[in-house]
Amino acid sequence: MRRIFATKGIAGRSGEPIVGKAAQKTYGRRPRPVLLYPINVDDAKAEILASLALPVPGPGAMHFPVRVDTINDEFFAQLCAEHRETRYKQGRRRHPTSCGSRTGTGTTCSTPRCSP
Repeated sequence: MRRIFATKGIAGRSGEPIVGKAAQKTYGRRPRPVLLYPINVDDAKAEILASLALPVPGPGAMHFPVRVDTINDEFFAQLCAEHRETRYKQGRRRHPTSCGSRTGTGTTCSTPRCSP
């Protein structure tokens, strides 16, 4: 049995749990109920960036497989392309991630893996 979860990344929920409570939604031509889990992408990406910044591999560090074709220099360039910025919106401090000139799909793809 495969465990596949429907997720939706939601920004601007800093301080809330990374994985929220599932809501039952219906999608498609023949609507069936689906459990949709909201993902707090701000805190998830912050946790990923913090685990990448650890100087010594061990507990809490992110480990990568050695013999996988998709894990190459381009993947690591995309993974490290994002950084946190401090911005203010309506008087509140926010810490969104910004990619600069590169795409940060590596961090975006790693976000669901961060969930417990």
